[in-house]
Amino acid sequence: MRRLGFIQFILALIFVVSSVGMAADESELTNWPPPPTMIAGKPYSITPGKDPGTFVVKWGDEQMLWKPKDYMQAKYKQMGPAFYALWTQKGMPLPWNLPVDQRASLTAARYIEMCNGTFEYAPYAKNYWDSVRVLIYRPDGSLRGTTDMLEMYADNSLGTNGEYFSSDEVNTVLRKYMWEYTNPPEVRGEGGVTTTFKDLSLPPQDTLYLPTVRKVRRLAGAVSKQYFPGLIYRYEDVSHTNPLPELNYKIVGFHLFNPTPDMSMSYNSDHVSDIKRVDGAGDVVVEIETTPKPGVSWWYAKRIIYCGLQEMAYLYDVAYDANGKVLRKSGHPIMTGEKLHMKTTDGPWAPDWYAAWGMMSVENFDTGFTSDAYIVIGGFNADLPNSFFTDSTLYRQPKSLLEWTQ
Repeated sequence: MRRLGFIQFILALIFVVSSVGMAADESELTNWPPPPTMIAGKPYSITPGKDPGTFVVKWGDEQMLWKPKDYMQAKYKQMGPAFYALWTQKGMPLPWNLPVDQRASLTAARYIEMCNGTFEYAPYAKNYWDSVRVLIYRPDGSLRGTTDMLEMYADNSLGTNGEYFSSDEVNTVLRKYMWEYTNPPEVRGEGGVTTTFKDLSLPPQDTLYLPTVRKVRRLAGAVSKQYFPGLIYRYEDVSHTNPLPELNYKIVGFHLFNPTPDMSMSYNSDHVSDIKRVDGAGDVVVEIETTPKPGVSWWYAKRIIYCGLQEMAYLYDVAYDANGKVLRKSGHPIMTGEKLHMKTTDGPWAPDWYAAWGMMSVENFDTGFTSDAYIVIGGFNADLPNSFFTDSTLYRQPKSLLEWTQ
């Protein structure tokens, strides 16, 4: 079966290369692993479709036609869903360390930890950094505002990045996240730090720096459900990516992921098509139901989160109120090493299997406002001082990635 899957993969790849006239590097294609033939206990296959550049994806009784879209990264657009096999190789680090035939055995909370927390914080690297643009649109579709921000992530899941944590933190802290706004002028310099603990029964802890008063204050209580400053996203969407102690998680089921424009504007072929991304189409996803624990007031009554079993990435979610009305939909295409750098903004490209959150498109149905947030430039392994994730970095109010990482 494995040999058959490899032959199918090569035939499909030859078909696409000849169809689109865009050959990838020969050594990369030779070394690319074949797609799995079984996922979550059911047969999985990828074969060329009737039209050039398309693929028929089958998983058990489910089937979809994968089509190339304008927004897709080059290698993904060329290879189709066979691209995801990159994250099924043996010897991969977190969050891809489990063989693909074992990835359907995780608990719901563990999927959140792997697909949302670990994926986003990239523990296989010393750190992850990016410059992000956030666009907010009014209900009529017109642009309300643009916000630019810087982000820095560090994760000590593998015990290799403890230098960013103080001696008091190294045994208790799992992750650090720092952010700062650089535009518009009225919020420039505003920033903060999220600290995530190894003890997942503890909520993340946040600070907020306000440049107008030049003070850092600790935010009281758990802020996961609150809006991130000035945006229509919440802390739960941005830096509070672990399973949260206020919520319950339950596996609903598995299915073949077929993202369509009615699910999210990020799946429209021409939507922000200059931001190249990977949408997860044709992977098998696990659906995780998230609900507030008894007595907990939250911004939704139920939320369904989709996690791809090959990418091990959070790909999509939809939130409902207590009456089953849709409150919000959110698409989460990812970016890979093809679009990300090593060390500096002009450094070499990262390995293909390195990955980042990429893009988040939110549609709020209670207010009518929508938003796109996406990585303008990002990468890994910046040369940071050990004291980076502290108040002193916020007080400096750097205005660019170059300033921030010096």
